[in-house]
Amino acid sequence: MVYMLLGTGFEETEAIAPLDLLRRAGVDIQTVGINGKIVYGSHGIGIEADIELGQMDLTSMEMIILPGGLGGVASARASKEALDAHLTLVKRLKKAAHSEVTKQMADFKEYMEKYSNMTYADYQKMKREPKQNKK
Repeated sequence: MVYMLLGTGFEETEAIAPLDLLRRAGVDIQTVGINGKIVYGSHGIGIEADIELGQMDLTSMEMIILPGGLGGVASARASKEALDAHLTLVKRLKKAAHSEVTKQMADFKEYMEKYSNMTYADYQKMKREPKQNKK
């Protein structure tokens, strides 16, 4: 799930245009009102958020979008819940990145120990190809 956090004073075009494009592309995205369900942008345009901050499912969160606008940024920075959601995502991404780096290092070690007679590109290609049953 992608969440777009909307705080009072957000920049409307930085929220609505990406929101529209992502929804057209089929991305599962919800707007989240930091200061309640109805949030007013920097030009006084009121937007009804899909959900409020407390309704976010942090376990399914894949991305947070923070539109600009000084008021919107200030609202996000002043909200412990919004900062906690961001920190949760950062920790998850850090863990995933560590896991991926560990896997890549193990692959490279295998390459160096067993397959250094071929190029690394050929080794990667070999790893991606399905194993053939030898008869």
